[in-house]
Amino acid sequence: MDIVRDGRFHWAAAIVIALMGVSLASGWQQYRMLAAEHDAAQQLYSSRFTFATIWSTVSL
Repeated sequence: MDIVRDGRFHWAAAIVIALMGVSLASGWQQYRMLAAEHDAAQQLYSSRFTFATIWSTVSL
């Protein structure tokens, strides 16, 4: 097992782990950004279609 003895395995494992960490951080950032957009859209929708808004548009 020359790959373990000369350190190539350790370097390859370290690079794979580092890339996985970068991927996880990037995915988490994307998730948080999407969640913030979803919350903003939900808040906008809720503020536009409240009972008071609907009631004020009804003509008697």
